[in-house]
Formats: sequence, C-alpha cells, structure tokens
Amino acid sequence: MSFRIHNELLSASSRQEERARKAEAAGLKLITDAEMASLEACWTGEDWSRACDAIKAAHGGFYPEDWFLKVNMSGMMSRITSRWN
Repeated sequence: MSFRIHNELLSASSRQEERARKAEAAGLKLITDAEMASLEACWTGEDWSRACDAIKAAHGGFYPEDWFLKVNMSGMMSRITSRWN
C-alpha cells in the first residue's frame, strides 16, 4: 500500500471517529460496530428481523441516527438481502 493511500485511509478513519464523538456529545445514538456485525451475520429474513428488533430495542424503540446512511445508502442491506435467495 502506498504511503498516500495509507494516509488517506487514516484520515478517513479519523474523520469518522470525530463525527461519532460529535454525535455522541450531541446525544445522538449511532449504530455500533457490534450491531453492524449482527446485521452482517444475517442469512435469513428472520435473522434480519431479530437483529433489527434488537438494535431498535437498544435505541429506545427507534433505529440509530445513522441507520439510513450506514445500512441503506452504503448498500449493506442490499448486499445482505441478496444472499437470501
């Protein structure tokens, strides 16, 4: 990996961490790495429903503030649901 690419990746990671700190300081509840992993582990629609229910329960009955961006817009949900067929 080139030095430039390595620095770009570190910079992007730092920006993401900074956004997470600001969101937390503002009282926003963001999806956790463990919650993202629970979604990645889904192999059926039932798995997905259980994981979503657990995530919503952990966030007061709502999806986390960054759900749409990290799960929908990133393509994660489409990628995972495509393996159910």
